[in-house]
Amino acid sequence: MSRHAASEEESQPEAAEEPTKWSQTFRHWSITTTISIVSAVVGITGLLATLVINWDKLFDPAPSMSMKHDVFLKLPYGKQLDICVPFLKPRVDGFFARWRQDITDRAKGTPYETFIPSGGIAKLDDPNPVGQSILNLYYTVLDAARKAGDTDLGMNMVSCINPSDTGVIENVVASGGVDSPHAAIPVTAETRIYYNAVFAGKPVGASPSKIVQLRFPQNYFLEYQFSIVSGFSGHENRMWALTRGIRQGDSNWIDDLSAW
Repeated sequence: MSRHAASEEESQPEAAEEPTKWSQTFRHWSITTTISIVSAVVGITGLLATLVINWDKLFDPAPSMSMKHDVFLKLPYGKQLDICVPFLKPRVDGFFARWRQDITDRAKGTPYETFIPSGGIAKLDDPNPVGQSILNLYYTVLDAARKAGDTDLGMNMVSCINPSDTGVIENVVASGGVDSPHAAIPVTAETRIYYNAVFAGKPVGASPSKIVQLRFPQNYFLEYQFSIVSGFSGHENRMWALTRGIRQGDSNWIDDLSAW
């Protein structure tokens, strides 16, 4: 009996071990960790996809004077001025000095000596400048655009001082880095500063404006209307810019600017 009982005891299977508290904790940790890792991978994948799709928008550089000209032209004119005026303010006096010196060096002793710029340069938002100083400002910016080593920068400067609806095309930036100075032209007549008028179909509203008459070496005349234009920031970014130009013989030509 004892031998038989012993064999029965030996043949019985061992009872399964009860799961310990540690093994249950490890299993729970493994499951939650796996879920967390999967969630993180999904989240990172989504973030990377968003960055790839919106890369140009997220990392597009702020608008600047050196931005591509075709992109610059798509901006509203007020936005263009908000970029131009802060760029020009600390530089325009230096641009004028360089332009005047370049013309002096090249024209002295030649028939063009009389076209060395006379007078000074108008401040960008000068409330009551004389006509020659406004024209000098205009040609100063064109000269700086002409000499800019960056063609986009130069063309953007031209767009600010001579917006597209003036009727005057200034082909001054065929390529960047031109050495020869822009010509200086004398003012032969001008109006007073005026407001709320229309010149050659171009209304100026409440902007201070002035018309100047220019005499070119070939003995033909132009009349340019300049007005103070403003960026979207209002009075912070204002400058004199060309707003209309006509040639002698145009039906809108004004013979006596002083009486206008």
